[in-house]
Amino acid sequence: MNDTLQIFKENIFEKELSKTETYWIDQIEFKIEDHDLIICVNSEFVKSSIEKKVFQKILDVVNKTSELNDCVFVLDPNKKSIDSFTPENTEHKEEEINISNEEDSVLEVDMSVFDNLLVGSSNNLAVTAAKNVVQNPGTRFNPLFIH
Repeated sequence: MNDTLQIFKENIFEKELSKTETYWIDQIEFKIEDHDLIICVNSEFVKSSIEKKVFQKILDVVNKTSELNDCVFVLDPNKKSIDSFTPENTEHKEEEINISNEEDSVLEVDMSVFDNLLVGSSNNLAVTAAKNVVQNPGTRFNPLFIH
């Protein structure tokens, strides 16, 4: 079943997804139980947004993945979002930027600075945008203003 989940994830990200669709798919925890794809979300808002924005693309991939029969939503209000705050991440970590000395310098950024943020439904989009700026400076949001 783990292979089926991996195949599904590879196929969903091979589809042409907009930034918004990618954002909503990142809110999902996918599982496979009894040959069904389980879509775990933490709120009714996320569920309805996924149904409106990306559910058809998810269904297309489910139909193409021969080992999956159906797609089922599971609403778990206790489930924290993927980027959520956890107590073990509360210790202070210094931000590190390492630059390799190769001819083609590659900027490696320590993303652990985001571990100290309390992420909820009100600021999840801003945190996701900030992570995109750090990972790919100057490509997605240039400049990024958060008010």
